[in-house]
Amino acid sequence: MAASPGLILSTFNQAQNGAALGSVTLDETTDYLAVIFRAPSTQAIAKCFVNISAVSGAPNLEISIQGVSGGLPDGTIKSSGNAKNGWAAATGGVWRTLDSSYTPTAGEFLAWVVKLTSGTSASINCRVTGSVGAPHAVHYNNTGAVVTRQTTIPVWGIKGSGATWCYGNPISAANSTSITTASVIESGIRLTVPSWCSSIQVVGVAAMFRLNATSSAEVRLYTGGGAGDTTVAQSISVDVSELQGVASNVVALYLPPTTINSGQSFRLSVRCTAGTYVELGNTVLDAEDLKAYGPFEGEAYRSRRTTGNWTDSTVNGVHLAPIIDDVTAPSGGGGLALPVARAI
Repeated sequence: MAASPGLILSTFNQAQNGAALGSVTLDETTDYLAVIFRAPSTQAIAKCFVNISAVSGAPNLEISIQGVSGGLPDGTIKSSGNAKNGWAAATGGVWRTLDSSYTPTAGEFLAWVVKLTSGTSASINCRVTGSVGAPHAVHYNNTGAVVTRQTTIPVWGIKGSGATWCYGNPISAANSTSITTASVIESGIRLTVPSWCSSIQVVGVAAMFRLNATSSAEVRLYTGGGAGDTTVAQSISVDVSELQGVASNVVALYLPPTTINSGQSFRLSVRCTAGTYVELGNTVLDAEDLKAYGPFEGEAYRSRRTTGNWTDSTVNGVHLAPIIDDVTAPSGGGGLALPVARAI
């Protein structure tokens, strides 16, 4: 029996089903927020991401990479105590460069840890709407020695010193945007077929969006990544009756197969045809941070248009991803050369 077509090449965190950010407050120097994770590769960890929602009393924070014991940070900072960085906290998302990078073993059990070192308090955006198993965040509150495991998706990140890889969920903002026929009528994502294959066959779209009552939309595939590439290659119409009860879960919408070669750009989009379409997405600090969400080598960013050309934003992602069937190996043989796992 043949398997049904459909390998989703992720471009977003499929467990994130909303835009609400939640925070915890560190108000004693023994308090910390940690994310417990497995190292995705042997590449050196040089930077850590944290998103701060509020500060009081000129707080100073320290971020570090530690080992894990009993499901919690073990208190021992890696790289002989130097895989850390301290700074005067300010609101917003920030990447902090560690005093010394740390090179893990693949699969090593590690903790990303933020703690208050002085000042009154700092509130850390540590989660976004959705449910997750691992990696997960834990909050230690010295008052009562309470350890609370966060049940929603952690906001955090690690990456190397260059722009080659990123891991985690390093969002500076989570977005929920209502798109109507009277405003921006089409929103999507621009992708380029990666170098680890010769071609892919796109057979559908994995989408996370909402249609309000009496609304309808058209899901589209465009070949070509230029601003003026506005000729629809494939499309499918959907309305609220098809998505009723789906809310913000991922839905698979299949299209006629289209083969796209390595290095060729394409777009997936949703065009509002009636009512309101609610676009879900994230904002990151740097274009390279989108590498945390899939195998598209840093190019998986938002495109929007009305009736004219596309306008791209390289620091915004949209919750759309291609469903593929056939993947051909790169020329010269040797099989597929998949990149390091990136999404949480």
